Amino acid sequence: MTVKRNVEGLRQNAQKKRQEALEKVEQGIRKLLKEGRAINFNTLASAAGVSKAFLYKEAEIKERVELLRSQEAHKKPQSKQSISDASTNAIVRTLRDRIKKLEAEIRDLRKQNEAAYGQIIEINSLRQQVGRLQIENDRLRQQVPKDDNRGLRQQEAAGIESEVRSLGIELNTTIHRLIQSAPPEIVTEAIKTLREAVAENRVENRAGFLNKAIRDAWKPNENQEEVQHELFNKWFAWAKERGLATASIQGDTEIMILTADEYWIPFSQAIREYPMPS
Repeated sequence: MTVKRNVEGLRQNAQKKRQEALEKVEQGIRKLLKEGRAINFNTLASAAGVSKAFLYKEAEIKERVELLRSQEAHKKPQSKQSISDASTNAIVRTLRDRIKKLEAEIRDLRKQNEAAYGQIIEINSLRQQVGRLQIENDRLRQQVPKDDNRGLRQQEAAGIESEVRSLGIELNTTIHRLIQSAPPEIVTEAIKTLREAVAENRVENRAGFLNKAIRDAWKPNENQEEVQHELFNKWFAWAKERGLATASIQGDTEIMILTADEYWIPFSQAIREYPMPS
C-alpha cells in the first residue's frame, strides 16, 4: 500500500514538472516572437530554460518549433529585401528632389550675381568718366587768359603768397610758379581747402597738399574722396597683413571690405571695428 502511494506521488510530481516545462516553453516562444529573434531548438531552450532533449522529446513542441523555424526561413529574407528596397527608393527620390531644388537655386543666384556684377561695372565706368571730365574741366579753367592788369594780378599774387606763408608753407619755386600761373579763384579755393584740412588734422605735408589742390582745382569738402582713398590704402594694407581683410570692391556709395569671416561690410564699419594703431 505504501509503495503504491509513493509511485503515485512520483507520477504526479513528474506530471507537474512537465506541465511547468511546457509553460516555460510557451513563454519562451512568445518572448522570441516579441523580440523578433530566430526560433530554433537552441534559442528556445535558452529562452525557456529547458533542455533541448525535452524539446525533441515532446512531439507537439518539436513539430511547432520546426514549423516556426520553416516560416521564419521563408519570410525573413523577403521582409528584409522588401524593407531595404523601399528604403533605398525613398532615399533616391529624396536626393533627386534635393538636387533639382539646389540646381534651381544655383541658377537663380548666378543670374543675380551676373546682374549685380554688370551694375557694378557700369557704375565704375561712370565714375571714371566723371573723373576724366572733372580733370578736363579743371584744365580748361586753368587755361583762361590772364588779366591784362598785371599790377592788380601781382598784388593778388603777393596777398596770396602772404596767406600761404601764414600757413607755415615755404614758398619754393614750384609753389611760387603755381600761384603766379593759376587763376586767382583756383588758388584761393585751394588755400581754403588746405585750411579746412589742417583744421581737421588731415594733412601731413602742407606744401604737397597745396600743390595738388591748386593743380586739381580742389574746393572745400571736395577732396574728401582723395583723403578717403589714401586712408583706405593704408588701412587695407595693414588689415590684410594681419589677416583681418582679404578683398575689397567699390560699392554704390563706398568701398566694401571682405573680412576674414567672409562677410562684406562697408569700409566705414571695418575701420571702426578694426582701427589702426595711432
